[in-house]
Amino acid sequence: MKDVSQAVLGILLGSLVLPVTWSGQAHALDLAKVLNSPKPCFKRIYSSQHLNDHPRQMVAAIGLESAQNVTRSKPFRLVLSVKRRGDGARFSSATFCRFQNDRLVTCGVEGDGGTFIVSIGELNGRKRLKVTTREINLEGKKGFFGFGLSTDDHIFYLGSYRIHHCPV
Repeated sequence: MKDVSQAVLGILLGSLVLPVTWSGQAHALDLAKVLNSPKPCFKRIYSSQHLNDHPRQMVAAIGLESAQNVTRSKPFRLVLSVKRRGDGARFSSATFCRFQNDRLVTCGVEGDGGTFIVSIGELNGRKRLKVTTREINLEGKKGFFGFGLSTDDHIFYLGSYRIHHCPV
């Protein structure tokens, strides 16, 4: 029964989507407005079934939140956090981001921790924040954690949560 409850919880958490105001085509969405939404938290917590289906995936949960106002004209910060599969260790870092165009943000992880791209994507017909990684390295209490092109952790589709803190 515990496994069924965890699977249902994982499915429910994984199915949370961006606010209803995100209707329409992915390319028509205002990425700056999305990133500036009140108390923006974007995350995905993977179900045990999903992780069983993707044995090379090392990230069990991922979160991205704004650390300050997002503008198209100046660099801004986002905080990237992940929970490692297996031991549940948490890792995070500040990132430094800049709009490349209206629909694309590039971010560098502090301390030469890698790069990723933020855009609007679609998963199962629903709009999500799409995070495309290269090789990422983050620091946590249990040392360093690397993931990306050499693992099954290259593209993440994150749902939107209107909460103050965005733990994963």
